[in-house]
Amino acid sequence: MEEKCRAGGPGSGKGTQCEKLVRKYGFAHVCVAELLRDELASGSPRKPLQGRLSFPQADVLDLLKEALLARWAPGLRGFLMEASPQELKQAHDFEPRVGPPQLVMCMECSADTMSRRLLQRDGESPEAVARRLQTYYRASLAVAAHYEETAPFHKINAEGSPEEVFLHVCSAVDAIF
Repeated sequence: MEEKCRAGGPGSGKGTQCEKLVRKYGFAHVCVAELLRDELASGSPRKPLQGRLSFPQADVLDLLKEALLARWAPGLRGFLMEASPQELKQAHDFEPRVGPPQLVMCMECSADTMSRRLLQRDGESPEAVARRLQTYYRASLAVAAHYEETAPFHKINAEGSPEEVFLHVCSAVDAIF
């Protein structure tokens, strides 16, 4: 299975670009946050930590692998995994349990851009958005450094329109095909 990981802060455009990639290239899309929400709603015996949308790392990796296997089909060109791994420990645990990524793309845009997008889209408070961005920045540098050394890694300028950003994303994908 060929995995293409999409990383970036909240509001950086990961989901939008994944949708476009699915349509153009025929990838299967797996969003870890959606997997966790579905798992929580399912009444599964897997339980989140402290009542939040945060599960033990082993459970997250199991859910991810199960989702990849469930979506596998002959002729599938690969998987897009949105926002995974998010922490360095997850990155180290990811490959032996799921497999090495064939491409990692990091959507880069300013905190102002991400904040503006989140406030328009999600209706969150400015304080909640600031907390999400702090959490992202705290973990992202180590993960990005890890993948810059271990996988084909592309930083994508995500400041532009979805169409402009998609041109950069397609260039990164086309470079490995």
